[in-house]
Amino acid sequence: MKIRNLIKNILKEESYNKETKKGIDIAIKILKQDFPYIIGWDFDDEYPTTIDLFIVCDIEEVQKFYNSELRPYYLKNKEMLKSDEYAYVVSVLEIGHEMTSDEKFEDYKKLSDKLNDIYEMLPDELVIKDRWKDAKILAVDKFTFR
Repeated sequence: MKIRNLIKNILKEESYNKETKKGIDIAIKILKQDFPYIIGWDFDDEYPTTIDLFIVCDIEEVQKFYNSELRPYYLKNKEMLKSDEYAYVVSVLEIGHEMTSDEKFEDYKKLSDKLNDIYEMLPDELVIKDRWKDAKILAVDKFTFR
């Protein structure tokens, strides 16, 4: 891990208490009911009104959920899936290759909107607020696979 990323991660870990992380944990656990391939999350970056997250997905469950196989390139290079980051969960699947950019974005938007709807319904003490006391938007910045 690059030194810069390590420093950013350490600073983020210190800036959030257990309760605020717990809010995101709860939102992700509820989100898993609709998207069972999600196995975890982590902070990516923070801005005044948003928090960028990356979502960790189980590749086998992603394939089941979308009823699609991995694209041939990723079948040959399965280990690469664990080290790279992707804009869409379907990026590595055959179905993702067939989808238009708009369809991929709509699929992503469903997950992102659902996550934020859940997060905004949590009690105030579990939600990270912006300077206007509104819940920060949880922006799914990228997906990783295990």
